[in-house]
Amino acid sequence: MPFVNPNSILVVTINGAGLVIELIYIGIFVFYAPKEGRVKVILLLVGEIVLFAVIVVITMLTISEHKMAMNRPYRAVVIGIICDVFNVIMYSSPLFTVRDVIRTKSVKYMPFHILLANFMNGCCWTAYALIGKIDYFILISNGLGAFFGLVQLIVYGKYRKTTPKDDDHSNKATNEVQLSNV
Repeated sequence: MPFVNPNSILVVTINGAGLVIELIYIGIFVFYAPKEGRVKVILLLVGEIVLFAVIVVITMLTISEHKMAMNRPYRAVVIGIICDVFNVIMYSSPLFTVRDVIRTKSVKYMPFHILLANFMNGCCWTAYALIGKIDYFILISNGLGAFFGLVQLIVYGKYRKTTPKDDDHSNKATNEVQLSNV
């Protein structure tokens, strides 16, 4: 949030671009999804917006901008910790798939390109955090993200050859967007 840490124009710009891309993706998904999938995604999106608004309002109203911690405004420290928690959750969530891969000895539901992008994203942000003045909030969560991504790539490498080929479904086309049962 630029009003919490005004000296983070690069991070705000990159995350703003990511937000725009994600909103375009969600818009396309909602356009093509069946009604129940559309409602589920819209409710989740509204829930995220409400949670974000609550966090902004609470931190802006309850934490003085002049209070300091860790050589930073205390408000930035609180927001940094909250963002780190959500970032670690994002990076670690694919680890649930690792359990299934080890159990079934199949990487069928573990797409390599997403794993690689996840790992590279963690590495890039970790490198950014180490440039100049170290930013521990970016470093901790993205360092863990790079580690989690590496673990997933190692598991993928170990089990990729044991995955049975599934030719039955390769030629079937569908015009419906699939939604997982999360």
